[in-house]
Amino acid sequence: IISHKNYINIMENTYRPSSYLIPIRLEEEKDKYVIVQGYTGAFDVVTSNIHSFLRATVSFSPEDFPFSQNTFDRLKQRGYITSLSKEEESAFAYKLAHLLHEKDKKLSKCFMFLVSYDCNFRCPYCFENCISGSGHQWSKKLFTERMVDKAYEAMLQIEKEKRLHIKNIMLYGGEPLLAENKDIVTYIVEQGVNKGYVFSAVSNGYDLNHYTELLSPDKINYLQITIDGTKETHNQRRYHYEKGDSFDVIMNNIAIALEKEVRISVRVNADKKVLEHIDELVTEFQKRKFTKNPLFKYYVTPLTNYETSEVTDSDIDYTDVKGIQKEVKEKDYSFECSDYGTSTRIYNTIKNKKPLPLRSVFCAAQASEYIFDPYGNIYNCWSFVGQPSQIIGNYRNDKILWTAKKADWHERNISTASNCKHCRYAFFCGGGCLAHATEKEGKFDVSHCNNYPSMFKQAVNKAYSQYNQN
Repeated sequence: IISHKNYINIMENTYRPSSYLIPIRLEEEKDKYVIVQGYTGAFDVVTSNIHSFLRATVSFSPEDFPFSQNTFDRLKQRGYITSLSKEEESAFAYKLAHLLHEKDKKLSKCFMFLVSYDCNFRCPYCFENCISGSGHQWSKKLFTERMVDKAYEAMLQIEKEKRLHIKNIMLYGGEPLLAENKDIVTYIVEQGVNKGYVFSAVSNGYDLNHYTELLSPDKINYLQITIDGTKETHNQRRYHYEKGDSFDVIMNNIAIALEKEVRISVRVNADKKVLEHIDELVTEFQKRKFTKNPLFKYYVTPLTNYETSEVTDSDIDYTDVKGIQKEVKEKDYSFECSDYGTSTRIYNTIKNKKPLPLRSVFCAAQASEYIFDPYGNIYNCWSFVGQPSQIIGNYRNDKILWTAKKADWHERNISTASNCKHCRYAFFCGGGCLAHATEKEGKFDVSHCNNYPSMFKQAVNKAYSQYNQN
């Protein structure tokens, strides 16, 4: 019979590869692998011998370790091997997820103004189509100066320490930068600048030429604008409800914004048809000399068939992340595919020799994001704006009144999602988009993996290749 003391000594002298170990083969290096640790963020290149040992070994003692003492110490220090049981590792990850979530909720707050729900486009796949049943006049509601002032007062109720406010406020809609919104947008921006904020906007870019005096590094300094492929395809899908074609107008306005030293990120909503002709769009960017400007970038994201959309279009051949990844790999496309910033984080990890940043939630909607609409409602996720069931509070009165929905979002992290509790990728994906997960399952304890393991492995090789080239 082994005494309890001797049993503990035996267990402490027994090691195993971590349950959160992620091995990835490097495509550009023969017999080399990357290993990543899921809750320390460690990231290292190892030989195939070490990789094979970690993949094939169940448990071992230090005396049986086939490599040097230095290698053993390094693997142990960075969490690739551990004396903890699987249950103990999971318990540690559970606690870490809660700590990270509490940090996110306490250490920063970000704010958005949903200027109005109105839009001058009629995109067939828009996820806001579900609110069109509220009526045309409802969507026309615009912020007043009084409601703008109350929103700024509410920001200080949410977080009285201004140093914890993210200094960039986003303008959203509908279409926030409609020509008819100019006066109230000017008021929002001028009041914000006086309080120490700068602004960004998610815009279709059609009326951007009306905002030239607000486009600058110290006012509206960043724009996300969507272009749906070539001129022909874009004009079929993203058209002005009165004036029709929009491609050339938007492209000309992008040039104006770049001249004003505004950063531009072009989002390309890609279905299979758009992907087939993506090179033509890139050529158009090159002809206009956008790609030579360091303030300009573009990326491709899959055109998703949101279940909330009431409008369908048989001309759209929807795809997903997996489909785009396959196209990128097979055809060696040079464009950036949306991977939620994973490849950028990995590149910075390699460059700066620091661990991969960890997160327990997918985005700020689960911790620190507040969206003010012109009716006095507060939302936390832009996928659900305008839906009464998703209101987390209202700021119409002197004191914010919160709803139970706020807790649904702010209590959810990877430790409370059944699919994430033991997942080795969880601290990097944050459980995936909660909006998509709830749309699909109708509850808050689910995750949205969205092919993340494959995306992560592709991002590792992309970042490693980029680092070697630089």
